[in-house]
Amino acid sequence: MLKIVRHIGEGRYFKKCLERKIEPVIQLTFQNDLNSGMKLCTTIMGPEKQRKGPKEVQIPVPFGHIAAQEWGPPEGFPVLALHGWLDNGGTFDSLIPLLLPNLRVVAIDFVGHGLSSHKPPGGIYEFAHNLIDVKRVVDFFRWKKFIILGHSMGGGLGLHFASIYPFLVEKVISIDIIKPVIIPHDALTSHVLQTIDQQLVLEKKRLQPPRVYTHDQALQKLIKGLKNQVTEKSGKILMKRGTSTSTNENGVVFNHDICLYNIPAFSLVKELHKPILENLKCELLIINTKKKLFYEDPVECEEFLDMYRRNCKHFQYEEVEGLHYVHLNTPERVAPLINDFISK
Repeated sequence: MLKIVRHIGEGRYFKKCLERKIEPVIQLTFQNDLNSGMKLCTTIMGPEKQRKGPKEVQIPVPFGHIAAQEWGPPEGFPVLALHGWLDNGGTFDSLIPLLLPNLRVVAIDFVGHGLSSHKPPGGIYEFAHNLIDVKRVVDFFRWKKFIILGHSMGGGLGLHFASIYPFLVEKVISIDIIKPVIIPHDALTSHVLQTIDQQLVLEKKRLQPPRVYTHDQALQKLIKGLKNQVTEKSGKILMKRGTSTSTNENGVVFNHDICLYNIPAFSLVKELHKPILENLKCELLIINTKKKLFYEDPVECEEFLDMYRRNCKHFQYEEVEGLHYVHLNTPERVAPLINDFISK
């Protein structure tokens, strides 16, 4: 079945596509507009330019590398895809093929996740450190303008990065997160205590050999760990980058660093996030699911949404049916919204 992503004119080309049952392709480029400066433009292209990939990429960091999958033509408009906590870049494997074909999408595994290097012994996984790694990726590809597509934690990081580097980020698409997770003031001290103690426990546990699972055991553990928010099909996709064959080849082990289970409390303070996100000016699309994985204070959420409405060049909020991993389980529910937002 022919799916037309967006009709932008060029009637004769679309007519030929309909006759030959070829999907029209849209090229995203920058043109210099005398009135508004650099402007994102759309051009219809032929099927020979359709998406290629993925191919594996490694971005060097001081302690190893950040692993990534690169989809699409090298000349395509760059999109950086940022996954959620304890996930990996494979979380976008179902969605990316449904996006505009002339996008160059790079889906990374954050440090400690998927196929990326772990931090050295004693390392702590801080929210701000992920922002540094995002900048490393941007510098590696030498991008001057790009779009951020983030899910959950990746969405929160995208909001922050775009606020800090407004001259680099054209648009942000955040899936199932309005703002970074925030801890109430009355729980902060106890959470800090827990953070310190848990870090020391996990550092010792990290020295032990990882537990080996059968493939099915690992799949069920992953699904359960994600609160049954992914289907078996989606779980198997995440396992491609999230597990490896054990050294004795008797099963699989999880790739993520167990120290990721410790989330430093100072990354979860409202007074840290809000002053930064007040600087968010780019175009923003938030896609939320109607069935929330975790509770968020509705008053607090509305406070941030009002801030986006006031400050962003363009703000769009959408709700869709589905679970927290809607982009992975049922990508067809979010892909049209993303394509329309990017091509505007």
